[in-house]
Amino acid sequence: MKKEIKQDFFKFFIRTSKDIMQKSGHHNPQLFFVNDKTVLTFIVSFGDDDEKQKVLQKARQIFNYIKPEKYYYVSEAWSLKIDKDKKYERPSESSDRQECLIISEFLPDLSGRTCFIPVIRDGEKVLFGKINIIKSQENANLWNFYLEEEGLNEHMDSMVKDMMIKGYESELIMMAKKYKDKLSSAKNETEYNKILVDMDSEVKSFVKQVRKKIKG
Repeated sequence: MKKEIKQDFFKFFIRTSKDIMQKSGHHNPQLFFVNDKTVLTFIVSFGDDDEKQKVLQKARQIFNYIKPEKYYYVSEAWSLKIDKDKKYERPSESSDRQECLIISEFLPDLSGRTCFIPVIRDGEKVLFGKINIIKSQENANLWNFYLEEEGLNEHMDSMVKDMMIKGYESELIMMAKKYKDKLSSAKNETEYNKILVDMDSEVKSFVKQVRKKIKG
């Protein structure tokens, strides 16, 4: 009997996204919805937070219609090492920012893997730093649409309680309370999605760096 070959899409998108970066010098944000052997590609194009909000709404509509077995998000982004003793700033606005290629995997059980690849530019040549892959049962990411089905607030509670044990009580309590209150008082889906965008800008980089410190 012929053995079925199962594609590891995570490794596939890591390889192909690096190839695209080296050939074109950039990578447009993209979502890849996977069902059985079918992959639907959705190009995510936005210039500011308002456009990002509209794109999120459209992507969620596609997600709810397709109901994928799993999906992936590939994008360039800015990362920043967090110093607890310094005021937090958005990575995109920092002079110490690091360009990265990010590949995120999303699964229905809220687990998944996220790959961070530092991008090093030498003129028009694109090089890469050390690949860092994080496996998580708490993939708290703006693009994780499965969170809506499980309950975003409950998931944030779990994530905050786990990280509070590690010694980041004050920062996490402030951020969690602020966004939980805003989300619970959102009047409609548009306002809810805008709050998610704002939350992503402030929380995502912080959580990533804290997890990195905990692992290190």
